[in-house]
Amino acid sequence: MESKKNNCRLCSSSEDLIEIINLGNQPIAHRFLSNRNDIEKQYPFVFHFCEKCGLIQICDPIDPKELYLDYNFCFSSWKPEPHIDDEVDTIISKVHPESVLEIGANDGTFLELLRKKNISKLVGVEPNQFASKLAKNKDLCIYSEMINLDLCKRITNKFGTFQLVVARQALEHILDLEIFFLCVRTVLDENGFLFLDIPDIETGLDMGDCSILWEEHVSYFTKSVMENLLSRYGFTPVSVKKYNFSGGALAFLTRRQPDIKTNMLHPHDLHDRALGFNDKVMNYGKKLQEILEKSHKKGFKNILYGVGCRACTVVNSLKLENYIDFAIDDQKERQHKFMPGSRLEILSSDVIKKVSSPVICLLAVNQENENTVKKKFIKKYKKIHFVSLLSPTDISRELRYLKERLSL
Repeated sequence: MESKKNNCRLCSSSEDLIEIINLGNQPIAHRFLSNRNDIEKQYPFVFHFCEKCGLIQICDPIDPKELYLDYNFCFSSWKPEPHIDDEVDTIISKVHPESVLEIGANDGTFLELLRKKNISKLVGVEPNQFASKLAKNKDLCIYSEMINLDLCKRITNKFGTFQLVVARQALEHILDLEIFFLCVRTVLDENGFLFLDIPDIETGLDMGDCSILWEEHVSYFTKSVMENLLSRYGFTPVSVKKYNFSGGALAFLTRRQPDIKTNMLHPHDLHDRALGFNDKVMNYGKKLQEILEKSHKKGFKNILYGVGCRACTVVNSLKLENYIDFAIDDQKERQHKFMPGSRLEILSSDVIKKVSSPVICLLAVNQENENTVKKKFIKKYKKIHFVSLLSPTDISRELRYLKERLSL
């Protein structure tokens, strides 16, 4: 593994960051192609591990101006969030704030739920013009720009400070964590609370699941890494919950402290696991290729169900494009386009009715949706076998079961 002279995004350590996996050049995962032969730009997909604080990170991220160019869609309207009500209940039971600022408000779904709890002072920040328009249509106060200190000062000049700041599925996108927390402390009451919802990579890391990696996520967290982060910027956890959402999620309700601590817990639990991640990914990818190659020889159609960002990472990183016949997705906005990188055609799930040969369906949906998809297809098509590609489902066990069932 290579080392890199750089400053860690979390602890600012000038010590070497260790490269743990290099998946080559890859396209932007949300940028679907209109035609199979369209030209697409690709970028290095490389990840480093900080031996001091445990943060896995992209050291040279794509310029946000390029990454979010023409970002004219809203993920929260596509992806159900089964844990969202419990998060609201946690906030109400522990804090019951009178004022809330949400950073990364998306289409306003979370703020709208808080409004139903009789919280009147609600403000959101959402740079995605498409999503912020949806939020404004719900009669919410939304600032359509990136979070920054100038914006925070304008907000506090108008509204004062807030009892609670919320950032759900936003922290992992933040390039400058120090500025982010300075912004939070600017808008937050002296004894206020910060609520963070972030992807939990621990299970995927142990399984060798490369779908936990995404070019939009520049930082990767586990519970211990989050504790280091919160300690560094002066927040103490009040409640910590794990959710089975999109590969795993951690929700931290924290309270602001007057002092900022600089001591770090050494990530003994992560060091060997992070450095062994590459080998696990490559070994899994090799086994998956072998099974899909054998299934083709036995007359199966290999079909990918789900073409979200996690699916794109798996297909491109494990070089599966030649082992998959086509992809299907129920989002009409994606149908009749082509997946970035692999250029697999995306069709409606209705096409399954026309397939006469037996099918292996590669499930690239979050675990909470897997059973729904299986029931839907089993009713329509009897000769179908499923294998899940995404953690927290045990992806290696899924391969073993498929191999045994079909004698591959």
